[in-house]
Amino acid sequence: MAIISRLPVPAPVRRAAPAPTLGQVIAARGYQPNYRDGMDCPGCGFGAFYLGRHSAECARCGTALPFAPAGGAR
Repeated sequence: MAIISRLPVPAPVRRAAPAPTLGQVIAARGYQPNYRDGMDCPGCGFGAFYLGRHSAECARCGTALPFAPAGGAR
C-alpha cells in the first residue's frame, strides 16, 4: 500500500491588475475642463468669467468651471 502524505497545496499566484492608462482614466471619468487664466468658455466661447473662491462662472452662459491646479501643465 502506498503512503500518501498530506502536504499543503500551494495557493495559486494572484497577479495585480495592470494600472489603467491615461486614456482609460479619461474615458471612465469623462471630459472635465478646468478654468485657466485667459481661456475662453467651453460652452459658448465667451472670454469673461466671474471668479469665486472655488470656481469660475462664465459671464454669458453661466458654465461653472473648477480652477486648474496650481502649476499644472498647459
